[in-house]
Amino acid sequence: MSGIFINYRHGTHSFSVAALADRLAAHFGPDQVFVDHHMQSGIRYPDELRARLKAADVLVAVIHPGWVDTFDREPPDWVRWEIGTALADGKEVVPLLLADTPPPGRAEIPDDIGELAMRQAARLRTAHLSEDVDALLARLESWLPPSRPVRPRPPVKRRRTWLRATPLAAVPVLLPPLLAAVLGDWSSYLAAGILSLFFMIATSAIFLVQLWLLPPTARLERRTGTMLYREYMRKYWVVPALMCTALAIFTIQYTIDAGPWALYFTPFVAVLAAFYIHRLVHEEIQRDEEWPPAPSPEPGHIRRAAVRLHEVLTRNQAPYRSRLHQQQVTQVYLDLAETKVALAARRDLPWRAWLTSGHSTVPIVFPVWTAGIAALIATGTLLHTSPPFALYAFDAVALVITAAVAAAVIALDRAIKRRTDSQMVDELTEWQQTLGPLVFVRAEHR
Repeated sequence: MSGIFINYRHGTHSFSVAALADRLAAHFGPDQVFVDHHMQSGIRYPDELRARLKAADVLVAVIHPGWVDTFDREPPDWVRWEIGTALADGKEVVPLLLADTPPPGRAEIPDDIGELAMRQAARLRTAHLSEDVDALLARLESWLPPSRPVRPRPPVKRRRTWLRATPLAAVPVLLPPLLAAVLGDWSSYLAAGILSLFFMIATSAIFLVQLWLLPPTARLERRTGTMLYREYMRKYWVVPALMCTALAIFTIQYTIDAGPWALYFTPFVAVLAAFYIHRLVHEEIQRDEEWPPAPSPEPGHIRRAAVRLHEVLTRNQAPYRSRLHQQQVTQVYLDLAETKVALAARRDLPWRAWLTSGHSTVPIVFPVWTAGIAALIATGTLLHTSPPFALYAFDAVALVITAAVAAAVIALDRAIKRRTDSQMVDELTEWQQTLGPLVFVRAEHR
């Protein structure tokens, strides 16, 4: 299918038309530009011209010096027929004046294509070829998007849930035993277990606060999540600036206190951190500029994809849209619809299915953490030469509290995830009501 149909009269200017066709094909894609010298040998050209013109979104009528004097010299006049058919079908028609050719007057051309004289003309001059071509490309982009080679996306390799949970579980599980092993006393194991339990209780309080603050946080994320990453960084630059400043102060102080060896080690770590941060920022910026955007279950990426689709649909006010463009916007809309269905299904998972779905690492981290606390307390009790009954009672109470806190955190995490998914489902429903008519109603006018 062709998005641009080049209409022209053969003559000495045909080389300019061929160069223009190659430039348009390089910008919009070879399958989006048709010119008659691209037809295959042996094909019946009247049928091919009719099919290509019917499939086109825009007709570019090349007007050369003496063009107005060439009509109906040898019937049938295909140039006149192509322009007249495009105007009658309501397609966009762009007159393109070569060199210093004056715009044709209505009285100078046949009545059935007289509307052409009312269309704003573009110009292609040898002395200003580059800027004239760029202006024509920008004008044609109002009706069809440029062709950007779509690089095949490598399949997303998600690590297993237990692999993602391992680093999170390592700190609360391994740190207390290491501290207790250094001290070596039986009471140190008990103290390490109780300290780890206090950290678990503090973590549960963080989850509770997060659940309580979820509505205002969601409203704030909805306002900021639709921003492009560059815009977000420009508006809220003070937050990363303060974090980087605090990190730099800590690093300098640590380097001074640690001794000469830190003068070599710290710059190396700083360079690695800067490289990692730059890579993350670059990936976010690339994701903002990607069209069509890749589907993602992350709220920020979902919002930006919806906003990008809305911008693309409202920026193009033409009633006709290229088939490539229509396929792209339809695919993005369907990706958002599939994401909504997936989020709704994840929100409605029963307990057992949710625990085994791998949606969260909390159901793995906290049971492992609980086992680590139990191991510390049991080790301390076993190292005691003659543990009293009160110690066994203390161990039992501590283990019950640990299990209860772990279960509470898992329940809080599930509630947070379900509310977040529900909010995104409601938000995507609103986006569907806005984007659906823009995507599909216009398609009915094709």
